[in-house]
Amino acid sequence: MPRDLAEPWRSFLTDLDALVGHDVRLHCCGGFVVTMRYGLMRTTADLDVLAIVPSDDQRTLASVTGQGSALHRTHGSIWTSSRSRGIPTAMKTA
Repeated sequence: MPRDLAEPWRSFLTDLDALVGHDVRLHCCGGFVVTMRYGLMRTTADLDVLAIVPSDDQRTLASVTGQGSALHRTHGSIWTSSRSRGIPTAMKTA
């Protein structure tokens, strides 16, 4: 985990690490990535996960991080959502 990871993400991911007990890589997208990678201020309350490595941890992570889970209750509106449809390649604009 990056040392400069801002709150509330640092606490959320630290607690997630403690629950899982082994290395898991999360391939993320969305507002979380924009905020962390580019330092742009964007309010987001979820962590959009494209892939979980190893993939057999997907159910475990969903159960400990999903809406209504202990991590969700502890960290407010922070919960993870799996993107089962893959990476968006085209977006409509208004």
